[in-house]
Amino acid sequence: MGARLVHRWVRVKADVLGDVAALLAEWRGRSNHLLGVHLRGTDKVTHPKIPLEKFVRYIDLYMTAHPGALIVLATDDASYHAQLTARYPGNVVGASSGYNTRNVVRDRTINGYAKGRSGLVDALLLAHTDFLLKGTSSLAEFSLWYNPSLIERHLDLQICCEGERSPAYQALIPRWANGEYEPPPLPPTETPEAKLLALQVAAGVAPPSASDSSASDAKGDLEGARLPPAAKRLEAAVIAASARRSVFGSVSGDNVSISRRRRGRRGRRSEREAAAGENAVPAWPLPAHVPSAVQRL
Repeated sequence: MGARLVHRWVRVKADVLGDVAALLAEWRGRSNHLLGVHLRGTDKVTHPKIPLEKFVRYIDLYMTAHPGALIVLATDDASYHAQLTARYPGNVVGASSGYNTRNVVRDRTINGYAKGRSGLVDALLLAHTDFLLKGTSSLAEFSLWYNPSLIERHLDLQICCEGERSPAYQALIPRWANGEYEPPPLPPTETPEAKLLALQVAAGVAPPSASDSSASDAKGDLEGARLPPAAKRLEAAVIAASARRSVFGSVSGDNVSISRRRRGRRGRRSEREAAAGENAVPAWPLPAHVPSAVQRL
């Protein structure tokens, strides 16, 4: 449901996509394997912080199975970044190195726009990795929604104790981590090369090609899927919020926009808008009260 809504409504601005595409092109040129790692620190209080050692155990196994792999690290905590960089010299890459603060959200000394943009870039970078290690976080969850193939290629390390020992969780441990799980093969439109090309085209740094049409077909299949009732209610809330012109005011709204059907001043579409058709839809900033992971990026 989340992936369905993201692909239907969320549009990321070209300059943000361009920065992400440039980093990914460089890293893909260095390695065929990108391991995404999202380490949530500083103000993570809703759920316990995950011990770094738990991440390291899986990272070690991945690096052993994929020599020369790069670790795409996204973290708000500078201490986590320093520790992993020291443990894996030359293998840790990322768009930022975290913050030296106890609470990244409430620290007013950090530029709000830069902080929001950095979170969005991190989420998009994680979305283009080959496997993702994550905890409970809206940012990492958005990465799964943006790239649904990661749903079958990630581990939630927030799960512990009986849940971690359960047969259901153990069935998701990949073979490179001494488990039994083998993700299904990726279709041609979902390979890292195809994803990077589609990203470059969307950012305007690569010309459209024949491969883009197949990628568009795949996206169309996702958008044409049947929407569950709960998702329909959320979509209705999005449209209603947009019609009321209640605009989400955080920095993420400057980087992510949400498409909406244009409506008249009192919610009725004008004759001119009706004549323009459904395709004449402008980008619209994310409303404040839509409960979406995008708001927290």
